[in-house]
Amino acid sequence: LVCAYDALTQPDMTKADTSKSKAKTINRSNDGCYRTDVHCPRCSAPWGEAIDGLEPAAYSHMMTGIKTYCCSTCLLDFGCMTAIHKCPFCRKQFEYNPDLYHDKIVCGNKGCSKKFGFMLYNVSETRMKQLREELKAAQEKRLKKQETLDRRHARAKEKGISVSVGEDEELKEQIKSFEHGLLNECPKCGWKLKKRDGEEEAKEHLKECNDDKKIMAYQRRKRVQKETELAKASRRGQQEEVVNLRTWEFLGAENENLWMLSLEQLRKQCKSYKIDDEGEKDQLIARLVRHRNSLDASRLLTDAGGEGDAKKQKSRIPTHQTLPSNLESLSVSQLRSVAASHGIEVKGTSKADIIRAIEKERFRDEPQLRLTMTAENEEDEVLPSKRRRAAKKSTLDDDDSDDGGKRSRSKKSKKKKALDDDDDDDDNDDDYDYDDGNDNFRTKGTGSLPPPSRRA
Repeated sequence: LVCAYDALTQPDMTKADTSKSKAKTINRSNDGCYRTDVHCPRCSAPWGEAIDGLEPAAYSHMMTGIKTYCCSTCLLDFGCMTAIHKCPFCRKQFEYNPDLYHDKIVCGNKGCSKKFGFMLYNVSETRMKQLREELKAAQEKRLKKQETLDRRHARAKEKGISVSVGEDEELKEQIKSFEHGLLNECPKCGWKLKKRDGEEEAKEHLKECNDDKKIMAYQRRKRVQKETELAKASRRGQQEEVVNLRTWEFLGAENENLWMLSLEQLRKQCKSYKIDDEGEKDQLIARLVRHRNSLDASRLLTDAGGEGDAKKQKSRIPTHQTLPSNLESLSVSQLRSVAASHGIEVKGTSKADIIRAIEKERFRDEPQLRLTMTAENEEDEVLPSKRRRAAKKSTLDDDDSDDGGKRSRSKKSKKKKALDDDDDDDDNDDDYDYDDGNDNFRTKGTGSLPPPSRRA
């Protein structure tokens, strides 16, 4: 109603500006597409209903793999690779990956041969900007978490602590835990302790636990359960890899955002370009940046001189869209990856040196803010009050030269004299301290009062 009232009362203000046409974008239709049912992999609760409070475009974000969402029932965080997808016709489960989002497929279940696509929801440009910021922040959080886990495993490896143990060692540890009452089930046959049973009952059961059939059956169930857990862990790993890659592609797949990719994804990128895929993360990024820049330069038109040399691509200035939100919170290896993705050569090895090099490149076209006084610029520094008085004096001098002697200079000379006296007062004010007890000014370093003219 408000928009309609404004359009009727002020048509000039609400009239669309036709001089600036919006950029045309390519989009696809939703013919034969459905919003397929997505369920939580843990509790099988449906996702995307009104109770979840999600926008309609959340379905597109989920199915393209750029975001993960939390189940409103069991609070599990999952994405399109770990979720349960069901066919809109036979209501049976089918395998899905983000590469199928823009295709029409068949679920592959027996007796169902109907093709269907996936619904595409459009979002506004404002929401798109917000989504980019959200994805960038979520990617930084995932990278910091993975960096913490990698450092923890590295420390455990240095101390000789094995991260993964064999089945025999694991069984021994479980038996010890069962003896001390830390486990309720026997790790050999699966017998469960009662509520009032303690360590004595557990030790007695272990002495009598000799039924080979029960032990073999229980170990088989444990093996199947372990394989299922490993498969789920593998799916979660694939989910993280997909989110990292899709986020990078959604943000433009630019060189400046290569620091968002994992080491495995960088190696895949190197293999796709047929370049060396050995080395640390920052080395792979630097290699990819050089190769991609050379490919972009070879695609450019030749210069006007007719020499046939492709124009060299200038390095882009790092911006807040391509840099992490907080450089100080990153590790040295992550900072090196950020610098390599922007083509910045870092000479130092410390964290401060890398941040200084990145900030120097970021603000290379802007004057640096001077925060401290040095011997070189101390003489050139002028107080604001003195600067204004100097400007007034120069104005009076210009007026004198422009008068040609026709106007009286008595008033101007008085103004100049008053400005000179103010400058002398400012210079002499620093020689006195204020005495709170006697409400007087006294000379610095002495107890004498200033002259009467200064006391006033």
